[in-house]
Amino acid sequence: MWIEEVLADCHSLIALKRMASGNGLLSSGAASYLRHLLETQGSQAPLPGWYRENEDALTRAISLTAECKDVSKHIFMLVEHERILSDNRQLIRLGAGETLETFLDRWAAMGDDDKGIPALLKRLV
Repeated sequence: MWIEEVLADCHSLIALKRMASGNGLLSSGAASYLRHLLETQGSQAPLPGWYRENEDALTRAISLTAECKDVSKHIFMLVEHERILSDNRQLIRLGAGETLETFLDRWAAMGDDDKGIPALLKRLV
């Protein structure tokens, strides 16, 4: 569930960035809100071992938690946005009930390089 929450948050950040880059009435508000969401207020950029340190909180997550927000911001900043969207669509073909490592390996095998979300998440385990 936590991966889906993280990706939903990534989609929201991408939408805000697109609104902020436009010329519409919402652009300045969207830009301001995006900056606010991306600030590091007490959060830390996820590093190797991050998943294991937060595993209990993540596996219990049924909504967008602080841990989920930290990793979604990390993904948003490091993965090309169109790639985030395409990696998310790949989840439809994956099952559940596997270890995280197995799940990420199968997800990564659907891509053609190490620049997507599964590769980034594997580095955080």
